[in-house]
Amino acid sequence: MEIRENLSNDAITLVNVKPDPVVVNMKIADREGGVTSPANSDILLNNSNNNCISTPTKKAIEREMRQPFPVKVYEMLENAEKQKFDHIVSWNEAGTGFMVHDKDHFTKEIVPHYFNLTKYKSFQRQLSLYGFQRVTVGPNKGLRYHEKLRKGELELVRQMKPVGYKPRNLTRLLGPKKAQTAATATAEKSD
Repeated sequence: MEIRENLSNDAITLVNVKPDPVVVNMKIADREGGVTSPANSDILLNNSNNNCISTPTKKAIEREMRQPFPVKVYEMLENAEKQKFDHIVSWNEAGTGFMVHDKDHFTKEIVPHYFNLTKYKSFQRQLSLYGFQRVTVGPNKGLRYHEKLRKGELELVRQMKPVGYKPRNLTRLLGPKKAQTAATATAEKSD
């Protein structure tokens, strides 16, 4: 039996296997040759040349299924009307942002399904991480928006990148003396 590694797809290909295809356990090697994880009993399929190819690994499938947070937000909003939960969360009329109309139902039904989160605060933190803004006054109070979030423009949403997380209360995190020092240093840099 000859073993040929195909590192670009995180799969190992076995060729010239006789007799019939078998179920094997194998390890997946990374590009540097180190072993990253065992494959889960990959089933080998026989082709017309009596060569075998392996099925995609569980890790490769999971990587393909993972979506960045902004894409999940977009998919949730696109599905809201189709799946009849737009009374809980929906696009605004212009399609440039969204509103959560029922925070309790949103947290219990929508957030766990789309984001694998259980708390509204965790959802808010993810929004902040990706640079979403919130309207705090006026008739659109509570609207969440981002310059790249547009109804019908998934490719624009895919361009969103994490911008970082800025804690609101430095005193609580650092203690009063360190927070004052950090604030003073920031003020001096801007002068």
